[in-house]
Amino acid sequence: MAADPTTAERAHAQHEQARLLAEEIVSDLELNQLPLSGIAMKAARLARMVGDDRAQRWLLLEVSGYPAGMDQEAFDLGVAAGRRAEDSDAARTIWVEALAPLESRVEALRTESSNLRVPPLTEGSTRNPYVFPGSGLSGALDRFFNRQNAVQHNIVHVTTILARVRSSIYAWALERYHILRFADVPTDAYYRAKSTVDRLLASISPDGLRKFVAAQERALSGSPEEWSQALLSLRRVLKDLADALYPPTDRSIDGHALGEENYVNRLWQFVKEKVAGSGCAILEAEVRYLGQKIDTLHELTCKGTHATVTRTEVNMAVVHIYLLAGDLLSLLPQETLQHLQRGAHAKATGDDTSERGHAKVEVG
Repeated sequence: MAADPTTAERAHAQHEQARLLAEEIVSDLELNQLPLSGIAMKAARLARMVGDDRAQRWLLLEVSGYPAGMDQEAFDLGVAAGRRAEDSDAARTIWVEALAPLESRVEALRTESSNLRVPPLTEGSTRNPYVFPGSGLSGALDRFFNRQNAVQHNIVHVTTILARVRSSIYAWALERYHILRFADVPTDAYYRAKSTVDRLLASISPDGLRKFVAAQERALSGSPEEWSQALLSLRRVLKDLADALYPPTDRSIDGHALGEENYVNRLWQFVKEKVAGSGCAILEAEVRYLGQKIDTLHELTCKGTHATVTRTEVNMAVVHIYLLAGDLLSLLPQETLQHLQRGAHAKATGDDTSERGHAKVEVG
């Protein structure tokens, strides 16, 4: 059974999409794979995905052009992007054209430059006494060199502006990529562990997995009532886990009852029978600590003392229960997991007669 994606999982998926888009933009810029105008549109989408409103406005201005009556922020964005017209006498002058027209202008100028030809270096004779020999050729050459200089000057100016904007977009995209990449390291570790726990829980306790998903959703709420329900779901998850790993029994061991409601004791006994040495003591302590913590937090929310319980505490309880479940389930050998999976399937289909009468699955 696959669990429905929670809000946290959807946020993680969006984070991963943003990271991949940032990586793609950086590659496009480094390898010059797309026109700058197309890259700017991608970058504007990335800015929207990561919630960078200022960058999104800047990049949309690059795509659509800077308006004639721009406000101070738009002008500052243009200056920061490298659009200031440095050869202008005006203090508030920037290049306002969108990237696509600027790129088209460069291409047109380069085409014109390649098509410019030196005029013929001969001229016909004339009987006009006021025309000096060679004056027509001199004028044609002047016009040719003036136009050639003007075209080259414009190419340099426009390509300089485009290079500055490209550099600005690259610096922003690279920064976003590093932030998204390194922020994702602990997230990836958690979700890899979560994926393993989800798969194992789905095998041995589908109801427990559904309760886990419900707890995660409620933990993200801003309502203390939802937090209380999340903590109640976590208690039920622990019980379902105990039912699968160490079913209730009328016996007591070392004075610890192992009945229906003694799920923390049953998890503790499961660890004691399965693990030896210091690892056993650590897991035992963690089971007891989390059981007591969840009970305490839930009691506080039920008493109405919401101010003493924070959303962070509830979220951390969810994470700790996930990690504990992963530790406990990892102790099971493969054949035991298969046995539990068959039992869970039989229970889900109403044919659980094969599981009745079994006190617990032997794991030692």
